[in-house]
Amino acid sequence: MSGRRDRPAIVTATHDANVPMSLGTPAVTIGSGGKGGRAHALDEWIDLEKGPSVKGMRVGLAALPTVAGVE
Repeated sequence: MSGRRDRPAIVTATHDANVPMSLGTPAVTIGSGGKGGRAHALDEWIDLEKGPSVKGMRVGLAALPTVAGVE
């Protein structure tokens, strides 16, 4: 996984969390952790290798207590 940072990143996107957020409910979306590109294009792709996806999701899930303000 060279060149990859194994830490959460905050990015701007349109996703299902927009609905609760528009109603004033805090929400978070956890990405798949895998590699992909060309989102929503005809040639959109995602690497389905399990290892990087699981590792990426683990990093996102581990960040939730901090984001939620839990000590």
